[in-house]
Amino acid sequence: MVTRRDFLRSGLSFWGRREKFSLEEALPEDLPLDKAIMNEELCTVGSDHIVVTWVTPQPGPTCLWWGTHPYKMDRMVLGKDGIYHWAKIENLSPESLYCYQVETRGVKGPLTCVKTLPRPEGQLLFAFGVASDTHLAMDTSAGDPNETYLGKLLEDALPLLQKALEDIHEWKAKAVFFTGDLTESSGEKEYRILAGLLSSSCLPWYACPGNHDK
Repeated sequence: MVTRRDFLRSGLSFWGRREKFSLEEALPEDLPLDKAIMNEELCTVGSDHIVVTWVTPQPGPTCLWWGTHPYKMDRMVLGKDGIYHWAKIENLSPESLYCYQVETRGVKGPLTCVKTLPRPEGQLLFAFGVASDTHLAMDTSAGDPNETYLGKLLEDALPLLQKALEDIHEWKAKAVFFTGDLTESSGEKEYRILAGLLSSSCLPWYACPGNHDK
């Protein structure tokens, strides 16, 4: 079975082949990626920035190697010790190829290459946040196949949602839109905690139900 993370990586490696280098050349064969870097995801690509997230079993600093070529990358330390890692690279050029590797406690994730989007036309009027499939879970049994095979972070849903709302507020967004599956099992406790988070965020919000919201 192919996980969502592996699918994204295989698609992004297309740009690497165009540059005549392979991901395998840059990775030691004995690197235990599955034990040190988990759920790595390229979650945002813009015309001038990208955002990468990952999780580690042990706390460590959030570090990122990046550059325009896999053999010419700079190392950035973007956060203090933690298990949830969020890295943003800004001031990039539109429609340009960049390479990056995440790093925590001296262990690197796979080399990934991505091309930034074209610069949009017009003037920025306002910003808004979009959150999908937050799957806020309370008392959910372990071993969920979606968590095992598709990268769903049920145990991490609450702190990740808290961090997402903090980031959206920090970016001075005018509102946040939830596009389905706010909770994992549509439980009263889940909705009560969700309502408390949204009230404390002081952000206008709009939501539509997903199949998990029943």
